[in-house]
Amino acid sequence: MLKTGDLLEGKYRILELAGQGGMSNVYRAVHEKLQKEWAVKEIRRENCENFVLFRKRLIAEADILKKLRHPGLPAIVDIVEEEDSIYIIMDYIHGRTLKDLVLEEGTLSEKETTDIIIQVCQVLEYLHSQDPPVIYRDLKPSNLMMEDGRVKLIDFGTAREYSYGKNDGDTVRLGTRGYAAPEQYGGRGQTDARTDIYCLGVTGFFLLTGKSPDRPPYRLCPVRKINPWLSEGIEEIILHCVEDDPDKRFQTCRDIIGALDHVQEFGCEYRRKERRKIESFLFLLVLSLLSGISWRLFAGQALEEKRQIIRKYVERAERTVDGEKAEAYWLETLRFAPDSRYVYRRLLSFYADTNHFNLDDAARLMNILELQVRGMPAIEYFRKKDPAGGAELNYQIGLAFFYDMGGVRGKREAESWFRQAREMGSLLKKDKGTRAGSYENICRCYRTFLVDGADRSGEKKAEGYPDFFLALQELNHFKVDKGSRESDVAAAYMISLEVSMDIRTYAEEFILQGGIEPEALRQELKLIGSRTTKGLEGRILLLQKYKSNREISALQEILDDASERIDLIEERSGLNND
Repeated sequence: MLKTGDLLEGKYRILELAGQGGMSNVYRAVHEKLQKEWAVKEIRRENCENFVLFRKRLIAEADILKKLRHPGLPAIVDIVEEEDSIYIIMDYIHGRTLKDLVLEEGTLSEKETTDIIIQVCQVLEYLHSQDPPVIYRDLKPSNLMMEDGRVKLIDFGTAREYSYGKNDGDTVRLGTRGYAAPEQYGGRGQTDARTDIYCLGVTGFFLLTGKSPDRPPYRLCPVRKINPWLSEGIEEIILHCVEDDPDKRFQTCRDIIGALDHVQEFGCEYRRKERRKIESFLFLLVLSLLSGISWRLFAGQALEEKRQIIRKYVERAERTVDGEKAEAYWLETLRFAPDSRYVYRRLLSFYADTNHFNLDDAARLMNILELQVRGMPAIEYFRKKDPAGGAELNYQIGLAFFYDMGGVRGKREAESWFRQAREMGSLLKKDKGTRAGSYENICRCYRTFLVDGADRSGEKKAEGYPDFFLALQELNHFKVDKGSRESDVAAAYMISLEVSMDIRTYAEEFILQGGIEPEALRQELKLIGSRTTKGLEGRILLLQKYKSNREISALQEILDDASERIDLIEERSGLNND
């Protein structure tokens, strides 16, 4: 067992024992040269009955985390293997687990719990959108830490990548009794994204009630039986998460967020009122058709009246959390208004949101856009009727794939949309056409030779990374100032995140394979993170006026990590040269 003051691998000084589990210890450590705090997770043969198995699990955890980049996940920076021990060096998270928070301070309010569930949904949706999807399988309050208002998911020892086409049960039962979904007990099919949704529901139950389901009788009751002041809506949402049958649960974390955004819908009285409204509307609609005035309603009706009907169609589609019903409602809406910018904007907003846009959402969106209207797909009909609106839609769909889906898959899918936006650039406002070209070039890099940070193209090692860095530079020189609109500032924030994350992820490739000077990378980070107010160097000061402290902290953390990674690469390269 490591002791305070020990020096691991000649550079990580152990400061204290931060936590202990059944099989592992976690220490707080500091990099001797960089003075950066890290967490060191240790597992030793003497503490483990099956060291080989747990060694494999720990390495598997590291392998999964190394491929992931999300503010709600710790980053892996180093792995140290010894004969009887293995150490994983990762981000050190300051804070308390949600379990400790509830045990020490009592149950959380419905608003606090809702905010936490949404944050966890964002992390899980990111994991589930990977290719293949990553299934966490052990979500519980003791594996969720609160740091400066931000929830972080820790301990990936039970996570696994989903196997497409595999219908048999998982070979090993993993998870925590009381929190684990029924299918985790074997023989009931492979665990998938809905397994994590079950665990999330149980976690929400604990946060709201303080009752731990990991003790007998291992059963859940409606939360309002314990706290009658909670809303009917939150009770229904929790119960919907923890259905025994996965097909009866929410199918995606996006569905949960949508339900929480409309939590009042899940109250019985609200549902009765909405049903009466819909029935009344349908009655009047049928009556108008039978009375022979449908032409006046749908063809010769005044513009404002038509807009009101379109809004009703859109609201009905947006209120629906069932995926198939929502798709049917959107198809109906598009049939009625295939040339409405408002419909396409709300349609894209419904399916694409940060870290919530997955392959299932994309498939549904594309199916809706391919609806046949006047002998052509709806999106082509819209471009023909409204070229400027079509150009903007191309650009926004490209952004949805690039940012909201993200990862290699999202950026590959975004390329064609940005290309169409660039080709129609004269119809776009301001410099969006130029930005579309920069995004297109970045997407091409991901499609042709970037796969999880590795160069797989062979011949592109020398030339690919300079092109990639040039595209990032072009995108990074997006000008914003005090007179910019809030939408431009929001765009600058997303661009700043993308550039800083790509520099952090591919710093080694840029420097060692692309021959790019470290100072050139630092200069791009400086354009984002400098605290001066001259020109582009004041960007983060401007962003602070519009973005939350949590968002600014996330950006600053990435910038700091990127700078440290560049320093480490220089340090390591210098040692190699010696």
